[in-house]
Amino acid sequence: MNEPIRQPRAQRRKGTEVCLTERDHDLLQALARFRAARTSDLIRLCFGNVRKDTAAARLRRLFDSGYLAVHSDGISKESVYTLAARGRRTVEAAGERVGRIPRGTLEHHLAIVSVWVSLATLRSAGVELIRVRPDWELREQQETLPLGLIPDLMAVLKINGTVRAICVEADLGSESIPVLRSKLSRYGVLQDPGLILVVYAPKQSPTRLKAIRQVLEETCAESGVLWTSVNEIPECIRHLLTQIEPPLRASPYSDGTSDPLTETLASSTETTHGRK
Repeated sequence: MNEPIRQPRAQRRKGTEVCLTERDHDLLQALARFRAARTSDLIRLCFGNVRKDTAAARLRRLFDSGYLAVHSDGISKESVYTLAARGRRTVEAAGERVGRIPRGTLEHHLAIVSVWVSLATLRSAGVELIRVRPDWELREQQETLPLGLIPDLMAVLKINGTVRAICVEADLGSESIPVLRSKLSRYGVLQDPGLILVVYAPKQSPTRLKAIRQVLEETCAESGVLWTSVNEIPECIRHLLTQIEPPLRASPYSDGTSDPLTETLASSTETTHGRK
């Protein structure tokens, strides 16, 4: 018996139409901010406990009907989705902005998105993502921290009445350790008690990870932490934030912010996937 011919991932099935659900709209608006995201991250963010094959089938229908575009570097790698023309028009019709897709390799960009999604899906653990800005939005909006710092990802989280800022630097091994030390030392100079600095370094060698840990100890001993996988983020966040005692003075949230920088970063609120 001949097996059915499998449709190529980057080839649309003609004549497919969908009626967009609320979840579909959320996915399109999230992807407008992500610019590009892997299949697994979109499923983690938007499909909750839905079966992965069911979620993947929905993504395929959104692709076939012209809302999503798909990019693939080979059968062994995950698909990467971006908004197609119909998806962009849908997002813009809802009053949201659609930015350009990053040029060149997407590995660093996708690493940032994976951390973003992990932070946005912590609500079930009692953690609320209040505000988030990736480096591409910070650069477009000309927002910087003191000393001209532009984190790869800046987020403000709230847990147990405490609001804290997290700055994430994604390290994929492309920068030398001296360059990384120079960057992280500027965070150390801030000496901000409410700021947690994270280096996200997936798939790095033991030697590289040892060097990163040493740099964090030298530059940000009290506030620096290393993540090597998104799987460890939920427990790490719970541990980090529950160790911080609530502040004694009031804040814009009445029960959380304890330092001026975090108050500034938390000056606007957003939903869990970052959409205003």
